[in-house]
This record gives sequence, C-alpha cells and structure tokens, in this order.
Amino acid sequence: MPETKVKNPFMATKKHKSDITGTEYTFQKVAPRPWLKLMDEWDSKGKTSEKLTEIVLEHIVVEPRLNIDDFEDYAELDEVTMAAFRFQRGK
Repeated sequence: MPETKVKNPFMATKKHKSDITGTEYTFQKVAPRPWLKLMDEWDSKGKTSEKLTEIVLEHIVVEPRLNIDDFEDYAELDEVTMAAFRFQRGK
C-alpha cells in the first residue's frame, strides 16, 4: 500500500528574508488555519508577550533558529519578532 503524505500545516506558504541589525533572518508565512490555532493557544494562555514571542520565533523565524534567551537585548528581539509578525499578517 503506498504511503499517503500528509501536508504539514506549518509548511511555509511564502518566505521572506530581512536584514535586522546586521543579521539576515528568514521568515516563513504559516498557513491561515494553523496560524489561527496558534493565536488561540496564545489567547488561552493569558496573552503574554513571552508566549507570543515564542510562537513567532518557533513558527515564523526559520533562520537563524533562535529562542528568546539568544538575544542580548530586548530592542533587537522586539524588532525581529515585530518584523516577522508583520510579514505573517501580510503587512
């Protein structure tokens, strides 16, 4: 019986490269349904900035792979996550 491949719901629908403070970041756009599920997860956990930042870094920022603790200051973390969030929203 042949294998049926299940489409990964988090597979990028579009990719974008952005240079922020001398580092090139690659963003991927998450399809609408899984993005809405991620936003529901964020909402159900009290809408903390930390949770939203983790979601953006895990699912949208694909290169370099980073987490919150990899950033030396909040300004750069905020700039990267806001650029990724704007890309996801199509702005």
